[in-house]
Amino acid sequence: MTTSRLLHNERSDHICSSGGRATGRPRRHGWLLARWFCGWLSWLWCATMPLHAQTMTEPIAARVNGSPIYTADVEYELARALGRRQVAESVREQLRSETLEQLVRRQLVLEWLAERKQAATEADVDLMLQRLSKQLEARGSTLNEHLDEIGFSEPRLRARFRWTLSWDRLLDRYLTDENLERFFEQHRRDFDGTLMRVAHILWKVDASQDTAPFVREAEKVREKLVAGELDFATAARTYSAAPTAERGGEIGWIERHEPMPAAFSNAAFQLARGETSQPFMTSFGVRLIHSIEVAPGQTTW
Repeated sequence: MTTSRLLHNERSDHICSSGGRATGRPRRHGWLLARWFCGWLSWLWCATMPLHAQTMTEPIAARVNGSPIYTADVEYELARALGRRQVAESVREQLRSETLEQLVRRQLVLEWLAERKQAATEADVDLMLQRLSKQLEARGSTLNEHLDEIGFSEPRLRARFRWTLSWDRLLDRYLTDENLERFFEQHRRDFDGTLMRVAHILWKVDASQDTAPFVREAEKVREKLVAGELDFATAARTYSAAPTAERGGEIGWIERHEPMPAAFSNAAFQLARGETSQPFMTSFGVRLIHSIEVAPGQTTW
């Protein structure tokens, strides 16, 4: 599970391992669909929100409209996502950056909810802390001892509870069967098992190179493809720097979520049979994708 997907799957995932998990009616549909829907909601609400991040000398990773995001919270979420897995430091740094981005978005969603009086109140958080304290007392412990054990201050715990309660309420309001079905129909290829047979052309671009000339050449090639002046296999043999060039750029059949990177699959699964994508950037360079065949999926709502 990636960091971003884990952070979007916040429902009832409280840090109090002593049993302070919120309950809710069970979801009858796939987590993948729910996560995509939640991620889309989060992006939609955050897209127009102002962001002001400022690094501080104290252990604060960023500020969102004055509210701090603590470095400790970033590290906590990262550690929770990775578990016992060992990753290279370069990968860890990238995941740390993505984790901070998710926490920023979380704060923006919370502010959006607060403005509309839909966020959890301080009284709600007080009640949750009281319940946790009673659970701890039953086990012969106290809230302060528990906070020391998990390495959290009470303000950080309160902030986390406020987020979790608010997010749960948001899901209860919007994550209905009707909304999920509508989302499924709008993004059917993402969930129904559709397969695509595709080919591509790759213009390799180094980090030090200007991408504009490669994009312009890709656009000209696409114009010829669309006009019928050039077939894709010939274009791939002529222009592509990928190993697939010798077989006309063909990759074969791919699924929506594997084996290709997300940027590639996102572009490919927007295409109808016979269509060629607009040029787009990936970590390897500029690409064009051509849809050779589409095998519709059989999974229904």
